[in-house]
Order: sequence, then C-alpha cells, then structure tokens
Amino acid sequence: MSAWGKACATSCATPCRFTPMPARGPVFACSTGGRSPAVVSDSSSLQRTATMSERLMEAMVTTFVLFPFVALPKCPKNSHFEQCGVACPATCEDPGAPSKCRAPCVEGCTCDKGFVRRGNQCVPESQCGCLYKPTGSYLAPGKSFWADENCRTKCTCDSGDGEVKCKASECPYEDARLTQCKVVKGIRGCYPVKYGKCSILGDPHYYTFDNRTYNFQGTCTYTAAKTCHTLVLRRNQIGKIMVSISTMLFKKLIVDGVLTNLPLNLNDGQIQAYQDGMQDVIITDFGLKVTYDLVYYVTVTVPSSYHGKTCGLCGNFNGNKDDDFQLPDGKETNDIKDFGAAWKVGVEGVVCDDGCSGDLCPKCDEKKKRIFESDCSIIRNPSGPFAACLNVIDPEPYFRDCVYDVCVGEGDRDMLCHSIASYVSDCQDFGVPIKNWRTPTFSLTCPAHSHYQVCAETCNTPCPGLTSVVSCPPTCAEGCPLISQPGKCKVKISFPLRTNII
Repeated sequence: MSAWGKACATSCATPCRFTPMPARGPVFACSTGGRSPAVVSDSSSLQRTATMSERLMEAMVTTFVLFPFVALPKCPKNSHFEQCGVACPATCEDPGAPSKCRAPCVEGCTCDKGFVRRGNQCVPESQCGCLYKPTGSYLAPGKSFWADENCRTKCTCDSGDGEVKCKASECPYEDARLTQCKVVKGIRGCYPVKYGKCSILGDPHYYTFDNRTYNFQGTCTYTAAKTCHTLVLRRNQIGKIMVSISTMLFKKLIVDGVLTNLPLNLNDGQIQAYQDGMQDVIITDFGLKVTYDLVYYVTVTVPSSYHGKTCGLCGNFNGNKDDDFQLPDGKETNDIKDFGAAWKVGVEGVVCDDGCSGDLCPKCDEKKKRIFESDCSIIRNPSGPFAACLNVIDPEPYFRDCVYDVCVGEGDRDMLCHSIASYVSDCQDFGVPIKNWRTPTFSLTCPAHSHYQVCAETCNTPCPGLTSVVSCPPTCAEGCPLISQPGKCKVKISFPLRTNII
C-alpha cells in the first residue's frame, strides 16, 4: 500500500485517492490539472500512466475519477449533482453571478435549468422575490419587515410584480400593552409582552390560561383551545397547518401522510418539532407552543396577542379566571361536566363518556391519603430539591393533584413520578434551577446509550445537525440525552402527532 501511494504521489501534482476495486485490484484516482484523470491499475503500468498524466496537466481544474459503484450525493428538489459545476451559482439576489465568476468549478449540487438559489432551496426564477433598493437587501415573496424603529411602516414583497410595497401600520394590540415593537435575534418585529399557559395533567386536572384549576374526567376527544371564530388548537390545529395529538400514533410523526423523524422544520420554521427532555414539542413562528410527554402531561402556550380570544377547556385568556367556563355559544356555566361535554369533538367509532361529577367521582380514603401525602410532600418541601421554585410557582395545586392521582392509582409509582415531574417541567420552563430528585423512590430508567440529567440541554447532543434544524430552547429540561457513540446518531421517532399542511 505504501509503495503504491508513494509511486502515485510522485507522479501526480496532488495527492491520490485510494479506491478499493476487487475486480481489478487496487486503483488510485489521481488529481489532475487537465481534462482526463490518470488511473493506475497495476505496478507495471504505473510509470507509463504517470507519464501520460504529466503530459495532460494544463492547470485548469481538479477532477477526480468517480467510479460507477460510488453513489452520487442526494441533491435537494429541483437540483442535480455535477462533478464540475459553477462555483458562483445564480441566486435570487444575483441571477447573473455565473457570468461574472472567475473561480474554478466545484463538485456539488446545481439548480436545474430555469431554477436559481433562494437560501438552501432551488426555486423558479419567477418565485424569487423583491429587491429593497434603499438597503440593497433581498426579500422573499410575501415576506414583510418593519422599515422604521417604531414599527409604523411595514414593507412587503409583492410576488406578483416583484416590487416591495410599504404602508403605514402598527403592532396589533399595542395600545393594550399586549405586544411591543422591539428587536429579537436581530429582527425587528411586534412581539408578545407575555404568554398564557394551559396545563392538562393526570386524571385529568386542568390549569387554564388564567390559572383556574378544575378536574374533568371525560374520556372523549375535546377541544383544548381555539379562538372564538378561527381554530387555533384542536389538539392541535393552527391556521393553515393542522396538528392533532393522537395516542393511536404513539411514537410516530406523520406529515402529509408520510412517517417522519424528529427533529422537524416545516416551511422555513413556521412549525418546528423536536424532543426536549421528557417532552415532545411543537412550536410555531407566531408563538404557539404545545408539549406532550406521551403519557401524563400536555401544555398549550399562546402569546398575549390572543388575549381574550380563546375558547375551550383552557379558558378565554382574558385575565379573569372566574369566567373561564364559557360554552361555545358564549354563555357561562358552573357545571364542570356540562362545560367539558360542550367542547367534545366527535370521533367516529370511538366509545367514550364525559366522566363523573360531584359525589359520583372517585374519592381518596383518608387513611390512604395520609400515606400518599408523605410521598408527594417532596413537591412542597422548603428544604427539598424544588425549594428555589416554591416562590415562583405555587406547589399546592400540584401537591393536591399528586395525592389524588396516586391514591386513585392505588399507590402506582409511575403515577407518582409523572405527577412530580409535571411540577419539575413547569419550574424548568421558568428557568428555575432544580436539584436532582431522582432517588430510588423516584427512579427513572434511561434507554440504552443515554444517561439521566436533571438539566439536559436539547441542542447539547453528540449527534450533529440539530441546531441547523430547530431553534434551541433557552432553558434546560430533565431528560436522558444520548451518550456519544460513533455511528449511533439515530433520531428517535417519538412524536404522537399528526401534521398536515393544507
């Protein structure tokens, strides 16, 4: 091997590449500066071939032999692989780049005829967008930006005529202090001032956007949250992009009927899906966030621009928890069972009921209750692992729900751990540091090739490429991140959601 490498290296202007070829013996593909490469198949022809190679060198471009059995790279849609493609491809910003290019050709993917580069995509020239002349910046079709510091002039690229059109505007609900004009990650825009979070956990217990708590034990499918006229989330449906949670699709994510791995980025970040600790997460570019731990705990978070505009089991998000039990017709009720049943979504072939009410619901025996109170007391222990969170999130509702669920579950340890973990998740979502609480009493078994961390960072993974797909969350979460192992980077299909682009 070393003799072949040395002989070839002295005959070629640049180093050689050894390629095993069982049918013909070892083959060296030499870099050449000319039109055809030198291929050496045996030692007797080495000198003769090398001499020919030297005569062909003309300082043009570097070309490598690509044998038929070498698989070509997979190129994105509307592009193809070229061994010697133009180094300065035509882009929406500069369609004439190839004619001005002086760089040598490169190996890689090239847009098909009639298509040009737009970011990391190849699009028809007609879909390029607009040039904003005052700054010389390029704008994709339909995209908008604020042209002033106070968000009073909004400019949009008209895909019809390729012109940027500006008009007077302002941030929605700015007067009500629900949104504000500011710069986030280098982009000026109208951003929510705050968010409302609804949590559904356990048997199940509901915490509305306005922090009202109640229990509703219906077993049917219900609308968690929607706007009063346009659906926002029906477990979950968003504008033109529909996402619905289904336990029948456990550990699978289906997009337009196609089984898809996590992480996922749709429509240049309009929707992102990834695993964060124990939770699977969907986020949108307008501030909606849905999390689900596949077993016990679901959250829905909406931006303040939806203030007073939501309906469903999560309430109306108007800051008043006393009027959360609003029916679809706008009337209010004090009967929790009637309230829950009113938001039922019919599913053909599914047998279910709307649960119990009042004295008909399961109760915890007082003797058992004292035992389970001891188990759940870690949640509100002022000297315990969650002490830093007690003044941030009231632990009493979580403690009460923990005792009830574990009692009804006859002391089930998994139920106990899931109940405590819901408080941990909410605390970490607020950025509160949590100490390790996983003792043998609250044990957690991690999958193979992973290890437990009380504060795991989603993007701190040995598998490359995650940060190029999703936006890394600003906080950590309890979980079982992968242990670095060469060749073991496989994304787990673990998102029980159905997503359709309509």
